Amino acid sequence: MQSIRIFVVEDDPIYILDLERILEECGYAFVGQADNAEDALNKLAREAVDLVLMDINIKGNVNGVELAQSVVEMGLPVIFLTAFEDEQTYQAAREASNHGYLVKPVNKFTLQAVVESAILRYEDSNLAVEVFRLWQENELLSNALFIKSVDKLVKILISDICIVEADGNYSVIYTDNRKFAVKEPLKRIKQRLSARRFIQVHRSYLVQLPLIESISLANSELEIVGRRLPIGARYKNQLLGRLNIL
Repeated sequence: MQSIRIFVVEDDPIYILDLERILEECGYAFVGQADNAEDALNKLAREAVDLVLMDINIKGNVNGVELAQSVVEMGLPVIFLTAFEDEQTYQAAREASNHGYLVKPVNKFTLQAVVESAILRYEDSNLAVEVFRLWQENELLSNALFIKSVDKLVKILISDICIVEADGNYSVIYTDNRKFAVKEPLKRIKQRLSARRFIQVHRSYLVQLPLIESISLANSELEIVGRRLPIGARYKNQLLGRLNIL
């Protein structure tokens, strides 16, 4: 059977490499990429493509949602990619395409389920029901982590995680009333958590963004669940850029 041919519109070259690897692992054909609307439309007019993965924030004056409207008119299904999830973005993406919406970092199996569902929906909407059911089950499992504690695995909801702190070769995961030490570096823990909810604020700290209570700009500190944590200089602008500041 011919591989599903996927074109990617994304302006982060590092993330493109990661997506290319995931698509290859899924058995799909990565047929090209662009980082702006004009380049994307020119290449899509020449390439044989089955589906487009579309980042919402791309280079140029035309964003991914606006570009998707033109791509859909070309007869191609579009799945959106974004680092953020909010109601306004979701509604805009839904109006531009009803084939899917994924939040970075993308899980391989979720990506595969959404891609195949999009292809099936494009060809026959009745065939997608089972694929969506499996996708929803996978999303449910991805809402929790199981941490080894002595002789058992303890389930913690990702939404309950407040802080992750680096401690040598270990990381300490804090909820509002418990903490767990796991033999994983902070970098790997970060890859397991949603980029829309968690942000690194220091080389030693990862926090859940909605739980931040206050930020001291003068002292470069933040307060979260009663703790004060330093904000690293290299992380400060990224943190402030994620906040809804009046």
